Amino acid sequence: MLKKLLKAIGIVGLVIVGLIVVFFGTYTIAEYRPKEEEVVEAQSGDKELKLEDNIKIVSWNTGYAGLDKDEDFFMDGGENVFPISTEKVEENMEAVKKFLTEEDADIYFLQEVDIASKRTAYINEMAEYESALGINGMYAKNFSCFYVPFPWPPLGKINSGLVNFTKFKADSAKRISLPESFTWPMKTCNLKRCMLETRLPIKDSDKELVLINFHLEAYDSGSGKKAQSAILNKKLEEEYK
Repeated sequence: MLKKLLKAIGIVGLVIVGLIVVFFGTYTIAEYRPKEEEVVEAQSGDKELKLEDNIKIVSWNTGYAGLDKDEDFFMDGGENVFPISTEKVEENMEAVKKFLTEEDADIYFLQEVDIASKRTAYINEMAEYESALGINGMYAKNFSCFYVPFPWPPLGKINSGLVNFTKFKADSAKRISLPESFTWPMKTCNLKRCMLETRLPIKDSDKELVLINFHLEAYDSGSGKKAQSAILNKKLEEEYK
């Protein structure tokens, strides 16, 4: 009986170990691994930028249209993992669209824009904002995971990122990776922070206007923010020169 019991315990233990290996192996293999720099399609308006132009820029972390004043968000010490409802997300998106169109800016930097995430009912928020502004956006992914297994209930699938909109003609755009704040295994299903750079030609000038949409780490010990800020500072110095 003892031998049978030990054998059963051994089999159960092997199964558990096997499941753990499969779980972490799957996330390691499927991890989103962006390159240091990736070309982004430079979509924009066709307005020419001139040296004498006054430019209005709006920058807004939209919180995936889920972090309104009524949200009790778990990462800020609250209890809610998901937005209150899909209807609430849609209501928030309408408010965002109204604000953006009323501001009538030349350039928009948006952060935390979902394009296919469980938390926002798989709504393509970028497409919604494109439709409202009448401009195609430039998108840089900074959060992509087939299923985020935490907290409880799990966040599930997430695809989210940064978006640049401009009425001016853009020459090029690219995603620039920033240092990661998390180590394995947490990094396999966590954000991969980045900068979204867009370059605008200036009429009758050999200069460019360089736009950088930048979203710092939010919930680390502080080392991530410091390392990411250093990359931004270096970039600004290079462009200034």
